[in-house]
Amino acid sequence: MKRDDGEQFQAGGPMPWFSASLQLVHEHIDPGTVTETLGILPDRTMKRGQPRKNGAGRDIAPSRIGMWAIDVPKELIGELDIASAICYLLDRITPADQRWNEALALFPDARVRVFLGLRLDSFNRGFVLSASLLQQLAGRRIQLDFDVYEGQVESPSP
Repeated sequence: MKRDDGEQFQAGGPMPWFSASLQLVHEHIDPGTVTETLGILPDRTMKRGQPRKNGAGRDIAPSRIGMWAIDVPKELIGELDIASAICYLLDRITPADQRWNEALALFPDARVRVFLGLRLDSFNRGFVLSASLLQQLAGRRIQLDFDVYEGQVESPSP
């Protein structure tokens, strides 16, 4: 396509970059208890009050929440579309389906989500999630949480 000034530009197509993780988030969540209940090692954890650093390595306020998370590895992001990335996360917890409900019962007010960080380098990008996939998420009481960023990807890190 051509812009009004005659320059070429691209419209449409898949997301050029995204990150995806399955997270259990609660003020008082104990990541060790979640890990023990599920029998699945997390990729990231955080406890309330844990010291944190920003991207530049400077100390910031301690965490106000606890979190247990599994991630889609960065090296797979270029090979998967968003629906496949969500399936990857669900496949990681499927062997523990019964224990999944037990873990959720331990922290009934926890926010349980698939977090997707989406980067747009152009307008008119998109993706589709099938009804079947949405039912799988709902059946496990998992919400979808999207953060959408604009601009070119300089350093693809979630």
